Amino acid sequence: MAGITKNSYHQQAVKRVMVWIFILIKTKYMVMSSDQNAGRNHNIKIYYSSLERVEEYKYLGTTLTNQNSMQEEIKSSFKSGNACYHSVQNLLSSSFLSKNLKIKI
Repeated sequence: MAGITKNSYHQQAVKRVMVWIFILIKTKYMVMSSDQNAGRNHNIKIYYSSLERVEEYKYLGTTLTNQNSMQEEIKSSFKSGNACYHSVQNLLSSSFLSKNLKIKI
């Protein structure tokens, strides 16, 4: 520790611990299986901290479920499409916009 003071070494150690705590707080896991009881008895621990098990997870805009079901993703897509359509519905029915512009929208 020639160039490192005791205080800066301590600060670096605290920063590393804080990063690990942040990672453990944010980390969750999901067991994907058609069997509803799969993984129920498992508990993942890292350094005396249990990770939270989730039933569904949103990844890159896609909802993944522990049953590997696409039903929730399809519902989410329909909701998103309906919300988009209803947000421009007034524009599409407006007589002030040309037909070509409505087609582009």
